[in-house]
Amino acid sequence: MSLSIVFMLAVSIAFLLFPNQIIGIYLDVQNPDNTAIVSIALPLLIVAAIAQVLDGFQKAVYGSLQGLQDTQIPMLLNVLGYWGVGLSASYLLGFQFGWGSVGLWTGQSIAIAVVAGLFLWRLRHLLAQRKRYNFRD
Repeated sequence: MSLSIVFMLAVSIAFLLFPNQIIGIYLDVQNPDNTAIVSIALPLLIVAAIAQVLDGFQKAVYGSLQGLQDTQIPMLLNVLGYWGVGLSASYLLGFQFGWGSVGLWTGQSIAIAVVAGLFLWRLRHLLAQRKRYNFRD
C-alpha cells in the first residue's frame, strides 16, 4: 500500500508541475483556439492529481481484501461510497454550488476517499479478527 501511494504521489506531482505539457499531449496549448479548453482542463488536472493518490490507495487496499477472499462486503461498500456519497457530493458541488465539472470530479474524489477509508476499516477489522482467532491461512 505504501509503494502504491509513493508511486501515485510521483504521478500527482508530475500533474501539478507539468500541467501544460500533459494537456499538450492531447491538444495544442499554443493554439489560441484551445484557450477555453485549457482553462477548463487546468483545474481538472489538480483534482485528478489528488484523485490519483486516493485511487491508488483504494485499489491497493481492495487488492488486500481480495487476497483475504473478501469480495461481497467491499462490493456493498463500493455501492455505498460511489452511489451514496459520490453521486450526492458530485450533484451538490457540481450543480447546487455551481462548481461545474470541477465539482463533479471533486465529488467523485470524495467518493474514492470514502471508499478507501471503508476498505481500510474492513481490512483492519478482518486482520484483527484473524489475529484474535489465530487463523493461519
